[in-house]
Amino acid sequence: MKYKANICRLGIRGLLAVLMLMVLTGCFGNKPVSRSYADMTDVTYEIISGSDVPHKVNEKIFKEKEKGFGFTYRDGDVMYIVFGFGRQNTGGFSIQMAAAKENDSEILIEARLVAPGPEEVVATTPSYPYMILKMANAEKDVQFLLH
Repeated sequence: MKYKANICRLGIRGLLAVLMLMVLTGCFGNKPVSRSYADMTDVTYEIISGSDVPHKVNEKIFKEKEKGFGFTYRDGDVMYIVFGFGRQNTGGFSIQMAAAKENDSEILIEARLVAPGPEEVVATTPSYPYMILKMANAEKDVQFLLH
């Protein structure tokens, strides 16, 4: 009986290890973890916040902040690319830009949500991490890869 319980525990641990590996390598979901940027060039952008953000952008962020989102706002010769990761249970999260690339038809934004470290002191109230990129207006579709 003891032998059987150890096999069961090993089976559950093995299953958990495989599931964790699948999640970490991106086997779940229909989006790739990243993509090839061979045909793309870097996009020049500035990360903005506070008074540099148009009022309409702030309004939309407030409406969308509970869930993950990505949108653009164009104002003359300026384009704002805005994306967020939705509600997180604590503070301390940050966003790491992985890529901001473009080709003739699209702009690709790839970013990762970075959780606080285990020893980091964080606020116990929910947070809503998001980022706003400001760049020259380009009449291109914007694709988001957020993970």
